Amino acid sequence: MLKAIVTDMDGTLLAPGDHILPETKQKLLELEKQGVTLILASGRSYTRLLPYARELELEKYGGYLIEVDGISLYDVQAGQREVLRRMDPSEIREVYTDLMHLNCEAQACFDDGFFFYFDEDIRRRKEALRKERNIPEDFPWTAGPWDWLADLRGGYPNQTFVTSADQITRPINKIQLMQDEDRIREIEYPNIVEVAEHL
Repeated sequence: MLKAIVTDMDGTLLAPGDHILPETKQKLLELEKQGVTLILASGRSYTRLLPYARELELEKYGGYLIEVDGISLYDVQAGQREVLRRMDPSEIREVYTDLMHLNCEAQACFDDGFFFYFDEDIRRRKEALRKERNIPEDFPWTAGPWDWLADLRGGYPNQTFVTSADQITRPINKIQLMQDEDRIREIEYPNIVEVAEHL
């Protein structure tokens, strides 16, 4: 008998537009009623996972959240969260400083927000997108997983632009980079890109 389902969120449980399809929701609720435990596993923090947990009635059926790529476990029914590890700002200072020079948007995330940095090249790109899309002034400047401009205030209301890693002042759950796929690939695999250019 099936005892538990662990599911990723983006591109797995969630359809484009960040929502659960009605037929998927119905099937998962049926399984929960039969005693199957549902576990949502994600790079998101609990602040961004709880709305989906409520939609899937994890409080009623006893589900869990494995959040921020495994740094903590959240028992939704009990309302208890166990944080396994966070990074002190001093631990990430050197790495974050290096990331600020890679022509990417660097984000240092905590539970309900993040510190972020991007250079002038990216700022110009974002300004052009804001103008092209007629985006209002109060819309965030930050990128998300699928776009250079994403409104993540629902889960991350506290967003602070920094110009130095010394301005990161609270424990960090994770660091992430936002950039086009080709540039991320160059950063991840610099030797492969260099060899490919010489072929």
